[in-house]
Amino acid sequence: MVLSAFVGLAARLAAQSPCPNTWTIEVSTAMWGIEVGWSLQDAAGLEVASGGSYPDNFATTSSICTDSPCLVLVMTDSFGDGWNGGDMQVTAPDGTVYGPLSLDNGSLGAVTLGTGDCPVLVPGCTEATAYNFDPAATWDDGSCIFPPSCPSGTTLVMLSTSSADPWSGLGMSVTGPSGEWVPVSSVNVPGGSNSSWACPGPGCYTYQIWGAWNEMTSGTLDWESGSLEVSVDPMSNMALIGLDVYAAETACEPSVWGCTDEDASNYQPGATDDDGSCIFPVDCGDGELVHFYLCTFSLGAEVAFTLLDAASGDTLYSQVGFNDFAIVHSDLCVEDGACLTAVLENVGTGTGWHGGYVTLTATGTSYYGSLSEGSVSATVTDVLGGGCGEEGSGGSPFSWPEPIGLTAWPNPTEEVINVVGEGFDAHFPVSVEVYDGLGRCVFRSQRPAQAIGSIEVAALPAGVYRLVCRQEAKSAGTTFIRR
Repeated sequence: MVLSAFVGLAARLAAQSPCPNTWTIEVSTAMWGIEVGWSLQDAAGLEVASGGSYPDNFATTSSICTDSPCLVLVMTDSFGDGWNGGDMQVTAPDGTVYGPLSLDNGSLGAVTLGTGDCPVLVPGCTEATAYNFDPAATWDDGSCIFPPSCPSGTTLVMLSTSSADPWSGLGMSVTGPSGEWVPVSSVNVPGGSNSSWACPGPGCYTYQIWGAWNEMTSGTLDWESGSLEVSVDPMSNMALIGLDVYAAETACEPSVWGCTDEDASNYQPGATDDDGSCIFPVDCGDGELVHFYLCTFSLGAEVAFTLLDAASGDTLYSQVGFNDFAIVHSDLCVEDGACLTAVLENVGTGTGWHGGYVTLTATGTSYYGSLSEGSVSATVTDVLGGGCGEEGSGGSPFSWPEPIGLTAWPNPTEEVINVVGEGFDAHFPVSVEVYDGLGRCVFRSQRPAQAIGSIEVAALPAGVYRLVCRQEAKSAGTTFIRR
């Protein structure tokens, strides 16, 4: 009884209070209707209606009542790529039709609707603490760019470029006193190019500064209590700077990370700090070192390989079944004067090794072999070893044409660097290594010479990197930029 009376009262009040301004809103979506959103605000900035998250290829019509004959329509897209063909149409109280209205791209847009004394919509940044504060803006469009802030115990260091040309910009990567990566972010300061910034703590930090192109580029490193001019030499496209922004004497020695042990095969004379990347040759004592490498392509499960001591018959290595496109390599120690026998087999229903191959190298002798199509097994005796005599080098001879080289693209890159080697011998693997500007090895892999392939670099900090490919005593290198 009480509910019925309340409903009746509301109906009578509605009948006695006609709507001063009726608006009609029509929304149509295409693809990704779930990303579409909108709201209507009155002249005071109060929201009077909203909608969004629609099905695809959907249409709906609704009406709203407002006190104001003027409204601001705010259109949003949750993904940030516009409405993908969707739109909306708004009919004002006086019958004026606005539309079709849409977001062609981006995530935010606004328009003033209505007649009479409507507010002038001036989009812009209305936050006074932002870099791009616009005192003339009457509606905040989400474009505010705020100065970076750092957590307690650190301080802001910002790299700014002298030129406003974005193609002449500078980038940087930062490492701490122990070689740890320091996150580097960027901010697009109005009136200048994109600026990089980081939050280092106390101590000597190394700043690797690099340019977008091989040209002379300059800028400044700024922090709370000081500033330092920097320039990038077009020959090296890089500058290394040691800096302790907490110390009275801010300059310090930058660290170059790498292998500092002269006995290692990857010793770097220019490295100042060891990063644990040293590779040491296997010490076989009185024995003989044999380097074993096997590569498969398709149907690796059918490949089997056994390596025997020819005199004793002892098994030195044996494996049945490999992964497709597998790379297996190892250093083996055999008795001095040993002579080896290789057994190549197909253990599946097919024949041959489908392009796969094996290489063995020792002091003064070498072996390359592959099981040809049509064969299910092959045993090659006296393939390798000091005790096999001068004729104990089975398989095919190999050599490196001159010169060798590398091609890497795209450069600069953001996600992947593709690598093609020229002049490497197909019988041996290629060691692929990537070093950062501080000399640290940040990537290492063994790849087939015919298909060195691609390297994922998206996880690496922006900077200048050196790509080196090694095969036995030969090597080739090139430089690339991770943007």
